[in-house]
Amino acid sequence: MSGWPGHCGEPKCQPYFLHRHELTVEDGCILWGRRVVIPSGPQHHMLSELHECHPGMSRMKALARSFEWWPGLDQDIKNLVGFCITCSATQRSPKPVPLLLWPWATEPWQRIHVDFCEIKGQTFLLWLTAILNG
Repeated sequence: MSGWPGHCGEPKCQPYFLHRHELTVEDGCILWGRRVVIPSGPQHHMLSELHECHPGMSRMKALARSFEWWPGLDQDIKNLVGFCITCSATQRSPKPVPLLLWPWATEPWQRIHVDFCEIKGQTFLLWLTAILNG
């Protein structure tokens, strides 16, 4: 409670030293803004609480950033969710979409494809017509 030293040579203290001007003590709890700084002992328990309903990585990070902090919190969440079978099975993955192939044109000008292209500030209208072989 007597203040911070002029420099920090201990690697484990470096993250706290970087935030030294933002850390406060209230009722015996160290706070970084509104977030409680969690000591190393209960960090595993806090991760388990965040992960209880398998909310996914983004939601866990959002919850944690609202209430708690410790060095490496984001990485700890990433590791936990990355190795969780339930989270892996339920994570959102894009639904496979079948490849849609256009039928071959049977006569000229049957199908026209149109798009815009911008080159050096000028916009061009491009079109492609289906041309028959033979």
